[in-house]
Amino acid sequence: MTRRDFNASVLLATAAIPGAAVPTVAKPYWYERIRRVGQPNLNEKDAASVDVEKWIRYWSSLKADGLVVSAGGILAFYPTLVPHHQRSRYLGSRDVYGEFAVAMRKLDMRLIARLDPNWGFREALEAEPDWFARDRSGQPVQHHATSELYLTCMFGRYFDEHMTSIIGELRDGYDTDGFYTNGWPGTGLGDICYCDVCRTKYRRRFSAELPEQPARSDSNYRRWTGWRMERVLEIWNLWQSTAAQGRPDRVYVGNLGGSIRAEINVAKIAGLCKWMNADHQDRLGATPMWDCAQQGRVCYSVMRGRTATNVTSAYNLSDAVWRHTSKASVEMRMWLAQTAASGMAPWETWLGGDPKDTRWQRPSREFFDWLAANERHYFNKRSLSNVGLVWPQRTQVWHSTLAHNTDALQGYYYALLEARIPFDLVHDQDLTTDRLAAYKVIVLPNVALLPDEACAAIRDYQGAGGSLVATLETSLYDGEGERRKEFALASVFGASVKGPLEGPLENSYLRVERRHPILNGLENTTFLPGPIFRVPIHDIADPILTRIPPYPAYPVEFVFPKSDGTVGPSVVAREAPGRVVYFSDDIDRTFWRSWNPDLGLLLANAVRWAARDAFSAKVTGAGLFDVFYWETEPGLALHLVNYTTPALMKGPARAISAVGPQEVRLQIPEGFAPGKAMTLSNGKELPFRRVDSELVLTVPAVGEYEVVAVTRAS
Repeated sequence: MTRRDFNASVLLATAAIPGAAVPTVAKPYWYERIRRVGQPNLNEKDAASVDVEKWIRYWSSLKADGLVVSAGGILAFYPTLVPHHQRSRYLGSRDVYGEFAVAMRKLDMRLIARLDPNWGFREALEAEPDWFARDRSGQPVQHHATSELYLTCMFGRYFDEHMTSIIGELRDGYDTDGFYTNGWPGTGLGDICYCDVCRTKYRRRFSAELPEQPARSDSNYRRWTGWRMERVLEIWNLWQSTAAQGRPDRVYVGNLGGSIRAEINVAKIAGLCKWMNADHQDRLGATPMWDCAQQGRVCYSVMRGRTATNVTSAYNLSDAVWRHTSKASVEMRMWLAQTAASGMAPWETWLGGDPKDTRWQRPSREFFDWLAANERHYFNKRSLSNVGLVWPQRTQVWHSTLAHNTDALQGYYYALLEARIPFDLVHDQDLTTDRLAAYKVIVLPNVALLPDEACAAIRDYQGAGGSLVATLETSLYDGEGERRKEFALASVFGASVKGPLEGPLENSYLRVERRHPILNGLENTTFLPGPIFRVPIHDIADPILTRIPPYPAYPVEFVFPKSDGTVGPSVVAREAPGRVVYFSDDIDRTFWRSWNPDLGLLLANAVRWAARDAFSAKVTGAGLFDVFYWETEPGLALHLVNYTTPALMKGPARAISAVGPQEVRLQIPEGFAPGKAMTLSNGKELPFRRVDSELVLTVPAVGEYEVVAVTRAS
């Protein structure tokens, strides 16, 4: 049996009793079982000299399930017959794509064609001018680095006809398994094209002219973004249907990513895509090390366990770009580990067919080999996290003052991570009764823009006993960004708006009025740091924290409050019937900007109290870890990604500090009987004991990454 046949049949049940009926189970398509992807990304000159057999030997040594091979779009790496599809000037009589195809078929490796639909040459521009985008003055848009290339228009025939012809040619000529478009549709809202095609189509559709500027307060611009989104879905469907002709298991894969900073509506795309790829190769500037794991949570929020991959560059693609030197091995391994731990499949890429720096090859091979050896524990059935952190994408894109701002989500994300509380992201367009019911606690980090139907689902969830934690302006705006007079969730919060948003409030404090579990660990003080912004709310009985208004921070002679009074409550904690904590301040955003430990502890304590400290997994010990807890096909898997490094907020990491024993307590799913527990880093069995519904064990040490796998009792 080939690996392809095995992967396609691994889920089929067999009858244990002679004569018993065998249930019919649909075979999964190959891309639903893919776990390791490679990409030899070629430049134009490679067409003359690339050693295909050498590359195949390397990717085969990584046990790659499939390769993404440079095929066409900007340049063809095969003898294309599609008009205006320019062949590499170094191709000669070769068929580089075909050579890869033949070599890969011998190894039963899946062939995925890399296409770039975004740019074309002047020859095509002159022959087919309506294929190309225009700026407001009507001029074609040149590439910023390669002046011989011009930007194509996604609303015209280039996408409808030219790209579908290329897909069809590769489909029929090489029996290509999948098609991937580099750089499209991308992670942003898109750039406005002012070509005649776009002007005419927009005028016919809306009886209006294209927006002059991408102003988010402009209703015409918002309409244009919706129009572009419709076109993205239309093209995605077109390319998928073109790819699948003759074989339903062929798949089209677009280019997404962006983590929580993505502005394109990934929830809508997830509704039709079969495989979501995040081109999230590296981290920039002061980006936290967990940025890749965050991308995995984004993918799970919309794909819900369906195929998702993440591209890791083996080269340097951060603030300074070096495409032909190796990334630091620790940084690369951590990116791959986060990818796998968060439920995505690693996809590694190198640019150039003749690398002068091969230092990346050994750590890549070692990680992929290890992943292949433990592959069965990476077929996840569902996340076992019982905390859902809402990703407020709508607020981040369309809020009148907080557009482009992810600080609130980043702050609560880090507070949960630091507290080692396992959690999922939940997309703000997926706030339905069924989705919310999967969690014990839902956290709403300034989810300001909430449509009525989402608010109704949240009320139902809380009324049925679910717990909530929310901050600042949550539900104060409708789904279109119009400010309501009152929180739509006022009855849930037990709080009522008293006035407009206040801030920035410098040198302002929260005063402790009484003890409460959300203040655990904050003893011996009656003052806590005051977040920067607040929504004033009406007074409540028996408040926990109240706000001391700002007073001078300089000079020292004047640093004192002008009165002993406060200006209203800053938190409401109630049970009715599920537990609810509402912070009227931007405590999460301020925490992210300041990393003040008091604020982080308040955020984590609020979730602990709301959950009654009943989490699906608890890990106690030294170090900073990301915790993922999955139900897998063979049992359970707890992933511990170690972020204990000086390079936490600025890469690349040089080393990860190994930490000592970690006590682990896992909630055992109903009906699951644990058989054996082991650490996958070394294959050693771990003793454990069962205490009521918990499985208790100790992990002796954690290096860069550890997985505790628990199999079912036979």
